[in-house]
Amino acid sequence: MVVLYRLLRPGEDPSVGLYPKDPLSHVTVEDHVTYGSGGSESRFISCCKSESAIQRFVAKTWASSIRIVQIDIDEGDPEIIEIIDLTDPETVDAYFQKDNEKGRNFASWAEEVLVVGKIRPECITEL
Repeated sequence: MVVLYRLLRPGEDPSVGLYPKDPLSHVTVEDHVTYGSGGSESRFISCCKSESAIQRFVAKTWASSIRIVQIDIDEGDPEIIEIIDLTDPETVDAYFQKDNEKGRNFASWAEEVLVVGKIRPECITEL
């Protein structure tokens, strides 16, 4: 079981599950993390690995409505294509250029974990 946390976007409804903005996107992990998902639609659902990391993220947001969810994912869930844990230095090295300090630092600061696929509603608890 993998436990993750996410700050919901406006309009996201955890009662129907969580979906990427564009499941067919070719945006890379590095670009998604470095430039954020606001500028481009990607196939990744960004999450944080700890509650303290999501609270750091919340402290930096300008959103007027803040909704946080806990996500409990079984790694064998058929709706989950891949979980990319960017808290692992080897994983970061595999996805990021060595000189991309901005992306690497953000992935570390946010304890970023990317989910590829759909997160089913029964895996989600609003906090």
